[in-house]
Amino acid sequence: MPKKICISIAVSRPEKLDALPGAIMASHDVLAWARAAGFTTPPAVTDEDGSAVTVTRLNQALMPVVGDTADVIDHFIIHFAGHGIAADAEDQFLLLTRWRSQPDQAIRLSRFVRLLQYYQPGRVSLFIDACRSRPPQDADDLNGSGILDRPEEEPQEFLEDRFRAVVNATESYMIKDPAGGPARCLFTSVLLKALAGSYPEASEARDGVNVVTSASIYNAVTTHLPQEAARYRLRQTPSLKPSFVKPKDVYAKLPIAFTAPDLPPPAAPPVPNPAFESLARKGDLNFKVGIDGGFAKIVKPADTLAEKIRRDYQAEQIPTHFETGAGLAVNGEEVRGVPVVTPPATIEPDRIVDGGAWWRIAFPDRSHGPPASLAIELWDGSWIGAAVLPRLILSITVGRRDGVDAPKPQLAPIRGATSVIYRPVPDWVPDDERQSAVEAAESIISRLRAGALTGEEALSVATRVRGDKHIDPMLGAVAAYLYDAAGDRDSIRRLAWFYARRGEPIPFDVALLADLKGERRDGRLHVSVPAVDARQPRTSDELQHPDFFRATTGISDAVVAGGFPWLRQGWALLDTVRLPVCPALFALADSILPLPFTTLAPDAGRALANLIRQREV
Repeated sequence: MPKKICISIAVSRPEKLDALPGAIMASHDVLAWARAAGFTTPPAVTDEDGSAVTVTRLNQALMPVVGDTADVIDHFIIHFAGHGIAADAEDQFLLLTRWRSQPDQAIRLSRFVRLLQYYQPGRVSLFIDACRSRPPQDADDLNGSGILDRPEEEPQEFLEDRFRAVVNATESYMIKDPAGGPARCLFTSVLLKALAGSYPEASEARDGVNVVTSASIYNAVTTHLPQEAARYRLRQTPSLKPSFVKPKDVYAKLPIAFTAPDLPPPAAPPVPNPAFESLARKGDLNFKVGIDGGFAKIVKPADTLAEKIRRDYQAEQIPTHFETGAGLAVNGEEVRGVPVVTPPATIEPDRIVDGGAWWRIAFPDRSHGPPASLAIELWDGSWIGAAVLPRLILSITVGRRDGVDAPKPQLAPIRGATSVIYRPVPDWVPDDERQSAVEAAESIISRLRAGALTGEEALSVATRVRGDKHIDPMLGAVAAYLYDAAGDRDSIRRLAWFYARRGEPIPFDVALLADLKGERRDGRLHVSVPAVDARQPRTSDELQHPDFFRATTGISDAVVAGGFPWLRQGWALLDTVRLPVCPALFALADSILPLPFTTLAPDAGRALANLIRQREV
């Protein structure tokens, strides 16, 4: 009689990688579903008891199951939970316990599937809950194994449902329980709810019976995995390729005696600060400016301003500037508020510029100078978050002119910043070159967020933009996201090292993506940058800049610019890394507006301004 068999593999403690206790729970849960659905379930192969999961052990567990010629396997499910990396755009390494010290200690998915064809099962389902991030340097020698022996029989292709947690070059996530309960793997948890028919899309009626099918699993997981990930401020897109055909596409007839476990609840938001309203009242933040042609301009006598600047320099203050470009005033409305910066900075109106308004932010002494967090309220009540850096002018543009000769220039209907750039003092970069750089950065960010920049292309683009990271630190942040998309964390840490070595603050997003450890002292974020080994250039662009990939030494105390992400996608990572950030920021992540640079809805923006005033960020 044809058999249905489900085998589960879980590796929770591999060499040199973070522990994944959720993998063990995923294995238990999948086998519980399989038994309820009528599958035979041999013992799971896991490291739960401290023993290593090895190629030999897997071979010993699998060969008796598939190698008995008297058995006909109609449906074979293989579930894996643990760490993984991409072998190429379609293939994948599933890492076993000693993957780093013994390069054969991994499952090469394509090789395993090929060898499985020699045992001629009718249908095979691969449930793979593992990352498909780009290989680190430690994986250069990784070979991977097909696990199974190769018999004399001829291979025979089978129907295959390949359900993987993520698309290529991205990461799968485990969710920890803030209350101390068991951790759960996000993909396996959603998949189990689909297998149990818990989602409306997860079943269909056939001959008067509700059944779970390949197509219904696809529909349910595609719909609900991104939604569940968003609850934890994560992004995860599954890679689902069903191929079973009717009527051989049924996984279970409903109902079954299995209830899929729920994911842990997201971390609770912090209790609102009772001082919020008094600190963030509209009246406290308003700053009136003159209006000229629909744009904000600060009205201040030039001689008074010059005198004040001279006094500030004589007092050895550290001045910096913040410029707002066209668009802060629309339809005759004024800029809503004075920028909010980390105390004890003071803010004064600065010189008039065409189509914009400038503020001058001064610090009383070098120990209290930049980097400092900054927030500014826009005409529509939304807020832009950024950082103030020494010797650089921060320029934020909101909206665009339709035409220079238009009698009443119109602005693009965009809330928040269309560009956030830094430039040196004095401003020696020509306007046309600066505008070209801004447009290039905007294009890169758009392609990155759309998932169109991965692998070698991401590495090449990162090489091109990072050369100017000290002139415009925003380019360093963009390069960090490109390296992250390519799975190259060491290069992000090299970026951080180059900033720290020159005595410059590390952009917050670089520190975030580099997963640096640190602490907050005196209102600033201080981090340690670990040493990294050199690596060989991988693209033609990298070959032109071998110095970018040198070995770097550790730096024990470097300052970070700002206390929150500069780009929107960084907010989804705040509670998944070791960088010590203010817990109150987690509650603001859901209020980030869909724009490349950090822009917050009105209530969240006022809360951020309050945190800045209190020196929490």
